[in-house]
Order: sequence, then structure tokens, then C-alpha cells
Amino acid sequence: HLLHELQNPQPCGEMVLGFAFRMRLVLGLLMLTSPTPLTEAVHSTSMASMSMASRAAANFQQETLRMLNDRREFWAYVTNTTSIEDAYRILKERNNGEAAAIADLLEHGIPMHAAPPVAHKTLLRVHQAPDVTPAVRKVKKSAGSDSNVDKARKMLNSMLSSTSAKYDQEEMECSVFFQKQCSLIETVREDISSTNEESAMWRSKVLLAQKEISFGEMMVPRLGDELDGSLKGCNKRLEFLQQDLKVVLNDIAVMSEVLKLTECGANSFNQMNGLKLLRCHCSSAVTVAHPKVQAKLIELRSPQAQRRIQESLAEMMEDAQESPLQKDAKVPPLPMPPAVLPNDPCRDIDYNEGLDKGVCTLRKNPECQTLQNRFLAIQSETMDKREELLMDIKKLREGCEKTKKIFHSEIQFNDIKLGSENAKLAEAIAGENSAMEAAQMKSKEHEELKTSMLETRSSCSQKMKQTATEMCALRRIRGELLRMKGSAHPLVQDCELSDWRPRECSVSCGGGMQVLERSVLSPPSNGGIQCLPLIMKQRCNEQPCPVDCAMSEWSGFSRCSADCGGGVAERVRRVKVHPRYEGTPCGEQTETIACNMQACDTDCALGEWSAWSRCSKQCNTGHRVQHKHITEAAHGRGKCPAYNAAERMRREPCNTQPCLVSRDKPLFCRSKIDVVLVLDASDSTNAEGWKRVTSFAQRLTLAFGKVEKGSSDAQLSVIQFSGPRHMGTLKKCFGMKSDGLNVERDCLIKMVQHFSSDMDATRSKLAKLPWLKATTLTSAALGMASAELALARRDAKKVVLVVTDGRPLSRLRTAKAAAQLRKHAKLMFAAVGLGKDSLSDVKGWASQPPEENVFNLRSYPSLDKLSTVDALVAAMCEQVSTPSVSAAPTGFLSAF
Repeated sequence: HLLHELQNPQPCGEMVLGFAFRMRLVLGLLMLTSPTPLTEAVHSTSMASMSMASRAAANFQQETLRMLNDRREFWAYVTNTTSIEDAYRILKERNNGEAAAIADLLEHGIPMHAAPPVAHKTLLRVHQAPDVTPAVRKVKKSAGSDSNVDKARKMLNSMLSSTSAKYDQEEMECSVFFQKQCSLIETVREDISSTNEESAMWRSKVLLAQKEISFGEMMVPRLGDELDGSLKGCNKRLEFLQQDLKVVLNDIAVMSEVLKLTECGANSFNQMNGLKLLRCHCSSAVTVAHPKVQAKLIELRSPQAQRRIQESLAEMMEDAQESPLQKDAKVPPLPMPPAVLPNDPCRDIDYNEGLDKGVCTLRKNPECQTLQNRFLAIQSETMDKREELLMDIKKLREGCEKTKKIFHSEIQFNDIKLGSENAKLAEAIAGENSAMEAAQMKSKEHEELKTSMLETRSSCSQKMKQTATEMCALRRIRGELLRMKGSAHPLVQDCELSDWRPRECSVSCGGGMQVLERSVLSPPSNGGIQCLPLIMKQRCNEQPCPVDCAMSEWSGFSRCSADCGGGVAERVRRVKVHPRYEGTPCGEQTETIACNMQACDTDCALGEWSAWSRCSKQCNTGHRVQHKHITEAAHGRGKCPAYNAAERMRREPCNTQPCLVSRDKPLFCRSKIDVVLVLDASDSTNAEGWKRVTSFAQRLTLAFGKVEKGSSDAQLSVIQFSGPRHMGTLKKCFGMKSDGLNVERDCLIKMVQHFSSDMDATRSKLAKLPWLKATTLTSAALGMASAELALARRDAKKVVLVVTDGRPLSRLRTAKAAAQLRKHAKLMFAAVGLGKDSLSDVKGWASQPPEENVFNLRSYPSLDKLSTVDALVAAMCEQVSTPSVSAAPTGFLSAF
């Protein structure tokens, strides 16, 4: 129809559409009415990449083109089908004064001169005559008829002007409605898309929360089972330790009774009734030939206590001459068989049976204090065992409690997480339901808007078609009227306007005002209708403004999911306002960081080797060391070498040349040194041994006396020690009683001399020291030496030398005291006649390396050798020399 009209213009072609606009319209309609896969694909892709406002504008443009296409088709139809009779009928149907006046003029007010006989007087009848051709007939016009025609033309132009304005108004109203409706529909579509995205987001949170809940519901029972298993294991181990403790406590109680029975004194049981030792030849076991004492010893339950009793009694048995026991010897019978070692062949032999056969040996009158000392040593060792068991129980309980706390912490963490995830699940389900409900409401709203648009489209189309029909009818009548006037070529030019050109909207969203303007393409001429308004205002950009996402502040980071081996800590933030209408999208709602990346079981890291230290000795082979320090501690079950392990300490010998010594004078110490000399005067030393110890101590002082024209820069302190003589004082010395403690009286630990450089006075005091002949409380002696070091000079080397030959009462307490002492001084031992086990203990107590700090002397005569003194002085002092003149009066050394 459009192409036909362009080639064959009809009267209705006088409508206000320019040729250029028609061409653009044709091309647009061809694109719309002739879709191809390519155009559809381009349209779909371009729409997907557009903004919401652009999509709304594109939809509005499509609707506008559809309206134009519809109007153009209708204009073509009405132009081709509207006759003059139809136009006159349409005019008469307009129920207003102008239409009635024009109809009256057309019917009565315009006479026709020289009309054919068969013609009626009216325009309609003349026009209806089939054989009349008014266009070529010469008619004579009167002045009155010209006046009526002009009047009718003016009235028709007025009606055309008002109808055109009405058509223009209707077109604008429909356009504004469609523009707004397209914006609303696109807004609703955007809302549906946003709610769908929000629903999908909530669905992902639902799935994630369900996953975490499932994991938590699996972990909590598993952790509970593991906790139960761990607690059962702890209780089992604790039960074993408590059984051992019960045995040890029993032995302590037994030994306390034994110590009371064997207590030395004028009124003691031992003095009144006598106490003898007995060994049967069929067994190595030694028993006490007294029913009450032996009955108590049999009550000992721990193998260690039984073994120590046998060792002590056997040593005492060997100290005196054994005499065979005859049949008639009167020995009190024992109420029970004697305690024997495991796998003893005489285990089931009755003690009285052996006595009757005369196969046992009896030792008469064992020394009371010696026996008491041995029993005190056994009691002290048993008490050490109690302390060890109590520490083991404490460590076990602490370890079990720590494990329990770890499990409880993990269970609590999972419980809290379960609660949190359940809350998240509830929130996610509520959010999902809300989003789905909103989407359904928006879908319903979309349908309502679509229905309203279709209804309005139909209404607009109907009204505009009706108005267009009227315009076409009025133009046809006007054209016919002008031909009746006698114009051979009636050319009436109505005002032709361009398309509306919109200016920029006052706002980009939320609804603003926009000015529309158009220009005159062809001005009116020959009585054409005047131009319609060239400027108009309309609302614009009524789509909602973008709503940016609003989020809460970040929470704090959660606890790391793993203590080691790599875990994650998480922090979250919540969406307070979801984005709408292409607003700024939300950022991440969760943020995780790696934590505790260290391996669960990693060894410590060590630094580089340090520089070599100074040589520890001037001669007689010392050593120098290098160390590696820890730069990163071990984790979990990782290992770290000890400070003196080969991986962290390297030693190499130095100054291997022997010291230059004198035959009759000890090496002279030239170092600034403070020495604490600790001398063991216990029962195991014996009288002869104690004499040799004091002689050795006096000989040692010569190394720190005056030599030549100078004197040694040394100070010497002397401590004499033994130990408590009975159980009451032992408890005091161990701090188990709160009664007033006199260390020298109760514990037999005597400070002979504080630090002094007067060696003559020191030798005088050493010569007067008595043999204490009691137990060996080495730990208390080391404690006193540690306290004495507080009086030492700050810039002097500090050395503690212990001369001992016996097992201490408490190895546990001695080890602790030695460790504390080593922090402040070099700890050396002159160990006399110690067995393998005791020597091993001493090496653990002394400073490192033991080769330079533990001198293993076979017997007390070794103390008499000058080489022993020289070796000790060379190990103590970094600077030594050989005296060239006599350091002591003639015959002084031989006196020792």
C-alpha cells in the first residue's frame, strides 16, 4: 500500500507526513515485517547487551513503528475505499454545529448553473450522475456561489485543523502511554530478573548451609566418640599410675615403721633386744633376724624397694665376718617366709627349716646408724618414686584435660557452627521464599501491564482510525468542493511538519520532563490548514533509578578451621539492600584467608653455626664449641635436637699439650675464679676416706695461694654435708614439715667458710672438720652452694666442685638442684668409687662435657695423688702456671 501510494498519490495523501519520513518508515517497516534469522539474532543480542532504559526505549520504538505501520495501512485502506458519499455520510454523523453548517451549505447553499436536466440540485446528486463530468464542463459562477464555497472551504479547513490537532493529541497521548508502559514493563521484567537472581543466590546459600549442617552433624558424634575413647584411655593409664602410687605409698608407710623399729638410741628396740642379719646358704637373700622388723619388710610390695633392701642388707652383711649358725642357736622364729628375689631357688624353703639344718650365717650387732642410714636412703628413694608418680599423674591429668578441652572446643565449635548454619539455612529459606513470592507478584504485575497495553493499543488504534477517517472524509469533500468551484488544478498545501525531535530529558531516571520540537517542512498555501504547535512537553525517563547494593560492615575473622596443616579463617558481611535496576552489584559476602599454614608436625629450624668459643683449658686437652641456635620452634610432634646434640653443638679438642707440672707443687690458678668446695662426709665415706678427703681439700688450696711475688685472684668457699639421721629430720629437710628447720643440726649441711682468699685459714678449718657419718643429702648441699654463689664476684668465673662417693638420698631432688646450679656456675664432680649407674647419674648432673667435669676416681687413695689436684685445677682455671718456687713450707705437702 505504501509503495502504491508513493507512486499514485491519493487525496488523502495530503496528510501531515513528509516524503523523507515516509521513506524512513518504509525501511523500518520492511525490517519489522520481514524478519530474518540474522535480524532476529542481532536484535536479541543487542537487547541483551542494552541497559534497562535502552531496552525500554527500544521496545517503545518497536511499538511506535508498529503503530505507524498500522496507521499507514489504514490510511491506504481508507484512501482507496472512501467515496464522496461515504465522506458526506461521515460528515453528517459528526454531531456538531460546523458539520451541520457545511452539510447545509452543500445541500442548499450552492446553486449549480447549466446543470444537466437529470441532475439534482444538490452536490451529492450531481456527483452521483454517471454521465456528467463536472471537471470539463464550463460553468458560470455567480458571486454568491463563490462566497458560499469559500465559506464552506474555511469551515472545512477549521474542521480539518481541529481534527488534525485531535489526531496529533491522540497520537501523542498514545505515544506517551506506550512509552511509560514500555518503561513499566521493562522495570517489572528487571524486577523479575533481580528477584530470580536473588532467589538463585538464596538457593546457593540453602545448599551451602545444608552441606555445612550435614558435615557438622557427622562431626559432632564422631568427636564425641573420639573424646570418650581418649577419656577411657586416660582413665586406664591413670588407674595404672594410681595402683603404682598405692604400692609406693604402702612401701613408704612400711619403711616409716621399719625406721621407727630400727631407730638408734638408749631406749630403742635395737639396743634393748639386738638386731641381727641372716643369710641362708641356699639363697642369696639376706633377712633381718627379728620377727617384727622382718614382718614389716615382707610387706614391701614394689620390686624396687625389695631389691634395694636386699642390696643394702647384703652390703652390710659383707662388712663383717660371718659366723655359721648352729642348730642350738636360739633365733626367734619368723612369722612368715622371708622376702626373696624372683626366680630364687630357695623361695619356698621355710626359714626355720634352714635354721634347724644349720645352713645359715648370722651377723651379730650390725651398726645401728649404718642400718638406719641405709633404710633412710631406701625410704628417700621410695619417696622420690612417689614424687615421680605424682608428677606423672599430674602430667597425665593435664594432658588428658588438655585433650578434653581440645575435643570440647572442637565440639563446641561445631555446635556453634551448626547453630549458625541452621540460622543461615532458615534465613536463606525465608529469603528464597520471599524472592520467589516477589517474582510471582511481579509476573502477575507484568501480565496486568501487558493486558493493559494491549487494551490501550486497541483503544488507541480505534480512536486514531476514527479520527483518520474523519480527516480523510473532510479532505475528500474539500477537494471535491474546490473542483466544483471550477479550478482546473486545485492545489491546496496544508502545513507539513517534521517528526518530533526530543531534547535531552531533565533527569536520567525516576521521571523528568522533556521538550519535543518539530519544524515546518512545507508551509500552508492556497487555503491549506495552518501548522500545529511546534513545541510540546512530555514526561521522560520514568524508569526507576538504579539501586546500588548496600552491605554491612565485615565481621571479625572466625577461628581458624585447623590448628596446623593449613586452615581458613572466614569473615562475612550481609546484604542490607539488594541491587535493583542495574545498580552497583554486591561484592563478595564472604572472605577467607589462609591460616596456620605450618605443618602439624614440623621440626625446629636452626640458624648458622656460631663462631668457635675460647678453649676451655690451657693444657691437658680442652675443647671449644660451636652452636646453632633455634630460629623457629618445633610444632606438634616435630622434633628439635637438644642443646648439646651433634646437630646443634660441635666440639673439637684444643690445647692438647700436657700441662707442665711440678713433682711437689700443684698447678697454680691464674684466673679470676670463685670456687665452692662441697665435701661429702656421709656414712659411706668411712673414717679413712674422710681423712683423705680433708687432706685433698687442703692440698687443693695450694693452687689458689701465694706464689712467687704475687697471689692468685681466687676465692674459696667450703661446704661440708651429710644428711638427716632419722625420718623426722628427713621430712624437715625435704620441706615436708613446717617445724623450725636448722639445716646444720637437722640436715647436717654446714657452711664451713664463705668466700675467702685466706687459704691458710681455710686449711686450718678443713683440718678440724669431723666425719658426720650419716646419710647423703646432696640436693641440700647443692642448694646451699647455689645460695653461696650470690656472694661471688660478678666478673669472676664461678665453679662448684663436689667430692662424693655415695648415692644421694634423693636423685630426683639432686637432679633439680644441679640443673638450677648449672645456670650460674660450672658444676664439677670428683666421684670416688661410684658404680656404673651412680656414675651415669653424676654425668647427667655435671656441666658438659662430662669428660672435663666428672673425674672418676676408683678409690680414696686417688685423692692423695698430686696429679688429681693438677687435673682438677687445669679443668677449673683457664689460665694456669707451674710455680717455680716453693708455694708451701717444707714438708707441708708430705703432711697430706
